Amino acid sequence: MRITDLKTTFRVVPPEKALLHVTKTRATLQFILVSVVTDEGLTGYGYTYTDGYGGHAVKAPLDTGCATYGESPHVFLPVDDRIDALPDRGFGSPGQS
Repeated sequence: MRITDLKTTFRVVPPEKALLHVTKTRATLQFILVSVVTDEGLTGYGYTYTDGYGGHAVKAPLDTGCATYGESPHVFLPVDDRIDALPDRGFGSPGQS
């Protein structure tokens, strides 16, 4: 079984009441919905979310080639390794300075 397609959808959802924290207030949640299609015709679904900021940064690696087309959907470490191998963009990720 191999991955043949991956689609992401970005949604902004307001919670019933704003999320309050000592250091921040968030009036929205950002959801990233993912569907993975295999060569055997199976489709799997998943999601992740942020507390109002950073959702596009979570979605971008999936949309730009870290989707592991042609690989087994049962193995998730290659995606994590590819994201870790991306150059440091200066946003707090570890890397060479």
